[in-house]
Amino acid sequence: MGAAASQAAAPAGTDDLELREKEPEDIELDTWTRLPPLPCAEPGSAEAEFCVTYINTRLGRDPALAGRLPLAGGAPALFNACSDGVLLCKLLNTCAPDSIDERAVNLPTAAAATPASQSCEDALQNCELALNAARAAGCSLSAVAAEDVASGSEAAISECLWQFIRLGVLQGVSVRDAPALAALRRPGEDVPALLDAPPEQLLLRWLAHHLAAAGPAWDAWLPLRDMGAELADSTALACLLGQIAPELAPVSVQGEPSLLARAEAVRTAAAEVTSEMLPPARAIAEGNAHLNVVLLAALFRARPALGALGAAGEQTQLAAGLEEYSLEDSREERTFRVWLQSLLRDEVALRSLAEGLRDGYWLLRVLDALAPGAVDWRTAHRPPLKPLLRRPLSIENCNQVVRIARRLLGLPLVNIGGVDIVGGRTKLLAAILWQLMRFHTRALLQSIAPPGRRITDAELDRFVLSWANARAAAGGKARRIGSFSDPSLASGLFLVDQLSAIEPGSVNFALVTPGGTPAERELNAKYLISSARKMGCLIFLLWEDVVEVNSRMLLVFVASLMVHTAARAESRETA
Repeated sequence: MGAAASQAAAPAGTDDLELREKEPEDIELDTWTRLPPLPCAEPGSAEAEFCVTYINTRLGRDPALAGRLPLAGGAPALFNACSDGVLLCKLLNTCAPDSIDERAVNLPTAAAATPASQSCEDALQNCELALNAARAAGCSLSAVAAEDVASGSEAAISECLWQFIRLGVLQGVSVRDAPALAALRRPGEDVPALLDAPPEQLLLRWLAHHLAAAGPAWDAWLPLRDMGAELADSTALACLLGQIAPELAPVSVQGEPSLLARAEAVRTAAAEVTSEMLPPARAIAEGNAHLNVVLLAALFRARPALGALGAAGEQTQLAAGLEEYSLEDSREERTFRVWLQSLLRDEVALRSLAEGLRDGYWLLRVLDALAPGAVDWRTAHRPPLKPLLRRPLSIENCNQVVRIARRLLGLPLVNIGGVDIVGGRTKLLAAILWQLMRFHTRALLQSIAPPGRRITDAELDRFVLSWANARAAAGGKARRIGSFSDPSLASGLFLVDQLSAIEPGSVNFALVTPGGTPAERELNAKYLISSARKMGCLIFLLWEDVVEVNSRMLLVFVASLMVHTAARAESRETA
């Protein structure tokens, strides 16, 4: 599993033994020194232990996994169990429900089958499905390939396991879900800035908040910069527990004989605060940043202890900030986020698009990916920007975004200026993002078009529509559509036909419904999206886009199938 956080060096002349030789009551807090993490007996063993426990607890009763759970042993057994993708698909769905339609997962034929019994092709498809669905759910996995997971790569599987579990353990750690987190704003910081803050940063601020509230003696511990080495000696965690659960007996770690004993004391007290699964004490003593996130998130959900928001005016301001910096359609925001992350290769985690894009820098990075050389980086300003200069420099960045989009890309951006992006005008931002996505789609199709064929923006819809109908005919399917607004698309049947024609055998038609009722249409939509991801297609639309016949997203979906088909044909020719 991933290595523990970097270890901090102990100051000269201070070690654990010296501090233990003193009586606990004689030790003043301001002389108490942070100690280095416990050396890892086996790198990643504590994280592997937690993952095994997490998987056994969350998935132990899944009948499809009856032959392989409960997992026993250490990391090797864990990695072997994940290599065929079945366990990863199941784990993702329990951490981020409905990410995958499990009917699309290639299960072993026998209930007690092991990962080794899966065919290489079935295992690779499962891994593709798990990775593509995870990226759509917000995981940063651009550097992980399905082939690496299927081959049993420890690094690849470790990253998947943490990213999946992270989705589950960080649920609820956001200003949207816990508005009281607005109390953690720094001087001069507005609410929207917190919307784009990573959950880990919010937890670190939360911990620092309670350390500061514990009194001036804790000032020496601030600011906290990481969740690894700085928490390894358990002192800060003991203070946190005293603040959020004062009814418990104080957790004294200064008199404990070892770092591991201190961590055990903290873990025991934490178990009285929350019933959630907690990491092993060794992980705390080793300074494992991942598992300290698990611990802090569980404690935060159980006892945030931030109090209610202040006056009614402050509550109104927070509500207005949340509404202003959220795209009107949260589904649309999710779609754009997945597309942006595919271009930015996980360089940044965009949680609130209006806030994350308002300084224009990441939009410039997107434009650079779409049209290399278009951005004048000499005049661009990279965040973080100084507070007093943030607005004028952001406007300069955003003006360049609009200028490139209009003049170089030829996009029809009417009555939109850089100041609109900086101001968080979500409708206009959505319009810009859609035009950029459409340009990207057209550029991808141009790259696979016949020599000499130029695809204009006006031709884009007709070009993709013609291909879709021709592909259905070539596959022996009778269904045709007249446009991407055709009501018949709501059933999902035409799109299922597309998948079957592109890759025969990719669809199990016994699982496809007639699509006559809303429930049947939903089932078909979810199944076809997971089937497309299993094929390796980069998919941005959601199942609601299918049943509601969102013509824009359906166009992009079929265009993605075109690009996948061309890439597949090329790989076969070069094989």
